[in-house]
Amino acid sequence: MHIYMAGIGGSGMGPLAQMARDLGYEISGSDLVDSTSIEKIRNWSTKPLINIGQTAKQISDLHQKKPIDWYVYSSALAWASPPNEELEWVKKQAGIKASKRDQFLNHLIEKNNLKLIAVTGSHGKTTTTALLIWAFKQLGEKISYALGGKLISQPSAEIVKDSQWFIYEADEFDRNFLSFSPQIGVISGLDYDHVEVYPDLKSYHDAFKQFINRSQKIFIIDDDLNKLYNQATKSEKIQQVQVREPDRGLKLLGKVNRQNAQLALEVIKFVKPEIDSQEIIDSLNSFKGSWRRFEKIAHNVFSDYAHNPVKIAGCLQIASELKKPIVVVYEPHSHRRQIYVKDQYKDLFKSVKKLYWLPSHPAREDPNLKPLSPQELINSLNNPQIAQEARMDDELKNNLKQHIKQGDIVVGMSASGLDEWLKLNLGNKDYLKF
Repeated sequence: MHIYMAGIGGSGMGPLAQMARDLGYEISGSDLVDSTSIEKIRNWSTKPLINIGQTAKQISDLHQKKPIDWYVYSSALAWASPPNEELEWVKKQAGIKASKRDQFLNHLIEKNNLKLIAVTGSHGKTTTTALLIWAFKQLGEKISYALGGKLISQPSAEIVKDSQWFIYEADEFDRNFLSFSPQIGVISGLDYDHVEVYPDLKSYHDAFKQFINRSQKIFIIDDDLNKLYNQATKSEKIQQVQVREPDRGLKLLGKVNRQNAQLALEVIKFVKPEIDSQEIIDSLNSFKGSWRRFEKIAHNVFSDYAHNPVKIAGCLQIASELKKPIVVVYEPHSHRRQIYVKDQYKDLFKSVKKLYWLPSHPAREDPNLKPLSPQELINSLNNPQIAQEARMDDELKNNLKQHIKQGDIVVGMSASGLDEWLKLNLGNKDYLKF
């Protein structure tokens, strides 16, 4: 079967393509821009055909050479404005099956008789998923998985022969996580997000309630469960995880990471009750970290995926445990989100010595929406004097180098290009692991 992956260089589609390749499917695909991820895919022994650009002519020409059986695309294509030309062409072809990635992943899970552990949540799902993958492997368990990020010295996704469980990071954007009916569902954190999909808090919470209903067993932090239901919910399928400090010997840096580890601990104890709890804790404490989750890229320099107020607060708490002055470079994500969260910035950066505020990165925008400028967003702070507008240029690079010399820690917060810029300009190969 020939599978065409649209957005094949992305953190979700790339690992899925890799799994499908390993299972014997013929793979091709496309992306809007070239990247190092796509170059790695081109170098597979099967030499997939990859289109850079997503035009009707490109995919039509490829289809003529090698007929496409299944066109798999991400939610980003479905939300494209104007409509994605490639996807619009596929919809008109009677002989090509088209679906979002979740339907194809369900196909792979069912075909290989795997039981699903789906990890979702507003925040913490990447780290919690990575912790589960790491710990199961450290404990010698065979597991299959797909992570929307990178792991140290191992693929981002794989299906392992004779494994029983498939661990998956299930995104709530575009209601993707509701495509699954997991044996185990994990909710790592709950705070309203994705205003373009969920018009209000109730609709967001209702989606997570649907996820609970679709799962055979649920692990959720007690505080998050209280956000969903007005009173304590008594159900055998729901296991409330109480996270309190001290946290049973879990020693990861940052409260949010220890909370994620607590969830992972309870899931592993449920799946493998015969394993001693201390052995599981030791495996979790040996975790080497996640890509772009307070990732150390040089001495006193870190890159984090924090791109909304809750994630920023969690990242700053982690940074505070290093007991050094904190300098932040912040690249907001989505013009639409900034309008919603502007007032939440007021005291968010009160612990920060210096804040460099970059222009917001556009994502799935309303073309009629006027973006808020960095200065407009800085003006929403109660301490605007710590912040200044900035761009990814030599001036910013030199300023950050001065902060590093002074012993400050620099934390880049972004869901977009800042991570790559920091690694190129300040990264040290001795620290880069991914």
